[in-house]
Formats: sequence, C-alpha cells, structure tokens
Amino acid sequence: MPCGAVLDSKCPPCAKRNRQLRMAQCREGWHLDTEPTITPDQPNEEQRWLVEFRADMQAKRDAAEQAGDDTTDLDAVLSGLR
Repeated sequence: MPCGAVLDSKCPPCAKRNRQLRMAQCREGWHLDTEPTITPDQPNEEQRWLVEFRADMQAKRDAAEQAGDDTTDLDAVLSGLR
C-alpha cells in the first residue's frame, strides 16, 4: 500500500511516483492559472449552539479538574461531542 509521501527522504518510491504524476499533470495542463477562492459557509444556529455547548462543558470540566472533583461524567459528555 503506497504511503503517498512526497519527500524522497521519507519514501523514495512514493516520492518518485508523485513527482512523475505532478509532471504529467503539468504537461497535460492540469495546473490552475489562479488559486481557487474557498469561502466557508456561515454556521447555522445548531452548529453555533454545539460549539458554545462544547465550550461550556469544557470550561466546567476544567473547573472541576482544578477543584479536584471527579470529571468522568463531563469527560463522557465531551467525548460524545467530538
């Protein structure tokens, strides 16, 4: 299974294959004349709520850890949010 490395120092066979692929793509005109502009979508209400909720839970977990309390339940909630 090829690792996909592009550095010869990491994996010479994969680097050679990737270099040849890039040369062929340039030769065939696959390269772009301009960089694409990537604009992310604005988050919706649910996404904003989830980010805020996770931040609140993380703050509660950090405070509980600082106080020396058990953080098992908060850790479970946080792992479910990932």
